[in-house]
Amino acid sequence: MKTFIKKLTVVLVVLLLLIGLIIGALIWWCALRENVSEGVSYSLYVRPADDIVDVIDVLEDNNILRSSDSFESLVVIIQHFDDCKICPGHYILRPGMRNIDIIRKLTHGWQEPVRFVINNMRLPENFAASVGRQLMYDSAYVMAFLSDTAQMNVLGLNHTNLFAHIIENTYEVWWTEKPSELMARLVSENDKFWLKNNRIDKAESLGLTPEQVCIIASIVDCESHYKPELSTIAGLYINRLKKGMLLQSDPTVKFALRNFAKKRILNADLKCNSPYNTYIYKGLPPGPICLPNQSTIEAVLNAENTHYLYMCADPSLNGTHRFAVTAAEHARNATAYHKAIRGLK
Repeated sequence: MKTFIKKLTVVLVVLLLLIGLIIGALIWWCALRENVSEGVSYSLYVRPADDIVDVIDVLEDNNILRSSDSFESLVVIIQHFDDCKICPGHYILRPGMRNIDIIRKLTHGWQEPVRFVINNMRLPENFAASVGRQLMYDSAYVMAFLSDTAQMNVLGLNHTNLFAHIIENTYEVWWTEKPSELMARLVSENDKFWLKNNRIDKAESLGLTPEQVCIIASIVDCESHYKPELSTIAGLYINRLKKGMLLQSDPTVKFALRNFAKKRILNADLKCNSPYNTYIYKGLPPGPICLPNQSTIEAVLNAENTHYLYMCADPSLNGTHRFAVTAAEHARNATAYHKAIRGLK
């Protein structure tokens, strides 16, 4: 009887070892299997409300995995010991990645940065919408932060000066970046921009602050898309500022009216009572009227040294301008332009 019990014990131990080896081999196979399909890398976006089941659905729907069964089996095994909680973020799944590599990425939050492009915007609402399209937080959440005076004051920002402290560029940021973190990063990048290439010194030599340079650059950007004349236009506005003349810039009136599609400014528009209306208020408007291009900021810092005080669209209607020193010369240019306009009608 004792011999039988010993033999039975040995058999059970051997069976348990075999079962353990089989289970271990299965776990090993599931964990170390290279399971991301060949081809291009795949960007996976995990939102805060997503769980591992949502991720599996996305991977299956997009045919990212060679074997969904092996990945799901490993998840089940891990969930037996842990809840397999995943972190929100942007993850890149590359061909040849193993199941265990994917799960480690997701559970440890080992995300990779995304390219965040900032350009071509006029209002804080445009910035919020851009963030909402490119990053995790939606535009309403971002706009709520931009409207939070206390948080914005910490960064020295408000709705008026926002685009004087952001440099248009392409940045690498975390997809999950909070608005407060994102804005702190952008302000820091703006500070670095002004510290390079003696830009602050150049601004001071013109009698301007970096913020004033950005305001002028925004106006120049809205006046012309013809790069060879940007520094000339910048010099013209600087000349008018120095002489205490009204800037009389049509784009500032469009901004005051919030009518950016308006093609021609009428006399009635010039009566708009807004600090952005440079036909009735001297000096620069309170803030930029758009996010200025880096190249236009450089054009202002290297403004052409002329005596020009007036500009008018060229009668050829090719998008360029004619410049004048005197009011009489400007009147002749304006007459030629209006004649060309009447000819079109």
